[in-house]
Amino acid sequence: MDQLHNNQPSRIEILKENSKLTHWRFAILGIIISIILIVIWIILEFFKLPERLTWLNFVGVFCQTIGTSIFASVIFYYLFSALSEKKIIKNVSEEASKAAVDYATDQIAKRFDEVMPHKIYPKTSKPQEEYNRDFDKNAIPSQIYNFLGDNGKFTSTRLYQYKISGNLLNKTINLLLLDPRETDYIEARIRTDYKYSINEKDLRQKILEYRQDTFIALVGFFDLKIKISIGFHHEHLVFRYEIFDDGMFLTYKIGGEALNSFFYKCNSFMYGAFLTHYNQVFDSCDGLGNIYHFYPKMTDNDFQKILKDLKCEISIDELRNIRNSKINEIRNCV
Repeated sequence: MDQLHNNQPSRIEILKENSKLTHWRFAILGIIISIILIVIWIILEFFKLPERLTWLNFVGVFCQTIGTSIFASVIFYYLFSALSEKKIIKNVSEEASKAAVDYATDQIAKRFDEVMPHKIYPKTSKPQEEYNRDFDKNAIPSQIYNFLGDNGKFTSTRLYQYKISGNLLNKTINLLLLDPRETDYIEARIRTDYKYSINEKDLRQKILEYRQDTFIALVGFFDLKIKISIGFHHEHLVFRYEIFDDGMFLTYKIGGEALNSFFYKCNSFMYGAFLTHYNQVFDSCDGLGNIYHFYPKMTDNDFQKILKDLKCEISIDELRNIRNSKINEIRNCV
């Protein structure tokens, strides 16, 4: 079937042949008309008509003029078609093709900028110097800090570093953490981390550790004594992202070794999509009463109520001790 199709003339070839045939028909018709007119003129001249028959003389002059003009035009047209038309058509085609390619390239470049990340960071177990430098470059001047992730233990340490350097002024900080009361979501998160190759005993221990990491992160946020809104979402996490005014850092978490992190500019499609996702999740948490507001004058009693609501059975002092014992480990991963 393919061979039969290949042997058939293409539509373009048929159009080319029809175009050539039309040119020849026009040339032949013009030559015939010019010959007829010239023959009429020769006949009238041959019989030497008296001058009183002015209308016949006029016909002869008309035939001579029109016939020779048509003949000359046909010859010129044929020469033009043979010598110049192909070149002109080629030039026009090349210009049209170039314009089409330029337009397509421009559209592809725009789509590329909208969807593809501005920067990709290599796989690492902890952020490298380049990542931290770019992160600080975006986080410090930004008026917003929107985080969506798991337990936030590294985020509390990063915010502490920003506070002691005076870089937390006039920021709106909204954090969305995985709800420590929802052990099913935590279990799914841990199974993904271990690619479902973890036994039940280790899984239960990891769930306890995960919940504890959430609570010690909350102690870190509480001790900052700054205004923060923290929500607890019910999302199956396959990524973590942090959104700032000028861009977003995104890391996929699908188990095993940490994957690449990506940076998207604020004018990209991905930035807009994840910002919309963040606002939707935040509104959902707020509707469920899962948003807690931390503020500078918040007391231990106020914070203890939040811990109780989150089903934390560890005291604030004990959480601080656990955090202090892990602080060096945490800082090394930020």
